[in-house]
Amino acid sequence: MTYDCIVLPGGGVDLNGSPSAWVFLSRGTTHHPPVLNKNSFPINEATVSAAYLIERNIPSNKILIENWSLDTIGNTYFARQCIIEPMELHPLAVITNDFHMARTKLIFDWFFFIINFSNRSF
Repeated sequence: MTYDCIVLPGGGVDLNGSPSAWVFLSRGTTHHPPVLNKNSFPINEATVSAAYLIERNIPSNKILIENWSLDTIGNTYFARQCIIEPMELHPLAVITNDFHMARTKLIFDWFFFIINFSNRSF
């Protein structure tokens, strides 16, 4: 199947721009203060993720960044309201890890009703 949109909800980044260790170790969903750069500005996870995709030859004109949210519900709401619906991007897929899949599916089903999910990376 071909998708118009693939959504990658995140869990934060560390000082190296990698997913935060607490995402892997604690599997927690509590909010942590953002990592700051050398100028004391938060490191934006969506921007870091976009750079990661670009380094792996995903064209930058195919990447849309949602950086308004602080959690999965916000990811879903802002992605739908600001990107997916205005651009009429259907069908869409969501990629997340096994631990967050059930919760993420419930949230996306709540906002979108029917959606295809995958925990495979590309």
